[in-house]
Amino acid sequence: GDSCKMYCGSMATSLCIWPCLRLDWHAHKKRNCSAEGNPLPPQSMEMSDGVTPKVTLQQAVVDSDVAIINDSLPPDVSCKETRRPIILDIILLAFCFCLGMGALFASISIISLVVAERVNPALALVPSGLQKAVSTLVVFPGARYRTKNGFAVAAIVSCAGYALSAAAVVLIGDNVLSFGILCLGYCASGFSDPFVQFLRFAAADIAPTAFKPTAIAYVVAGGSLAALAGPEIANLLVDAVPGHRFAGAFLGIAMLLLLQACVILRVDFSPAASTKPTVKVMDEDTHIAATATAAAAAA
Repeated sequence: GDSCKMYCGSMATSLCIWPCLRLDWHAHKKRNCSAEGNPLPPQSMEMSDGVTPKVTLQQAVVDSDVAIINDSLPPDVSCKETRRPIILDIILLAFCFCLGMGALFASISIISLVVAERVNPALALVPSGLQKAVSTLVVFPGARYRTKNGFAVAAIVSCAGYALSAAAVVLIGDNVLSFGILCLGYCASGFSDPFVQFLRFAAADIAPTAFKPTAIAYVVAGGSLAALAGPEIANLLVDAVPGHRFAGAFLGIAMLLLLQACVILRVDFSPAASTKPTVKVMDEDTHIAATATAAAAAA
């Protein structure tokens, strides 16, 4: 039942985000058109002495956008005129999103069972609550580190958190102490949750302006597969460690995040030259309307 709900929610998000972002892109195109609805033609600028420079008005606008991009990027990210195909990095980001969301879905599906079986059913949601609290605290400062190293470090910290949770199940016989270590492990695992959500914005940062809606849709679509695969992986590995139920599931989740960290290091985060900064996209009226609708639906 939980797996079906996660899958339906992720699929609905994947299907809805595409038209919303397409509306945002078309609105941006209309603002760059003349009053008659025709695109502005290339215009050259003449100097006072009659010499016509070789830079057109459209080229000047592109150069200005590139300058804005370089000013808005972290210091370790630069804008490249030539780079490998964007679609390769978008696919890698989608795979990382799938791994991260799969780990999250798997952890949610087993932690309440672990606590209810080993400690007290009344405390079943405490580790997940602590996980979300840490994620909330990390999201704002973490937004400044949406870089290759930032994503990798967050995944490794969460990997260590789930490994600690596995150790609490295997090595600690006292149920109360085991519960405390489980809570500590889930606090550490909360570091990766906001960075997994940042992957869609990373895709928008590196994609050309016209490809941003498709890039974000591809990344979010990875959550549809994760909603099915995550709980199933936990179910398959729940008895992988003989005599220690659920320990194998925690180790499997840790391996997912370790794989995510390895894959994210292969992503080229340098944006295309024709990219429009994501912060400008987020100022669009259609983006604000789509965000408000998603928040209302989640509530």
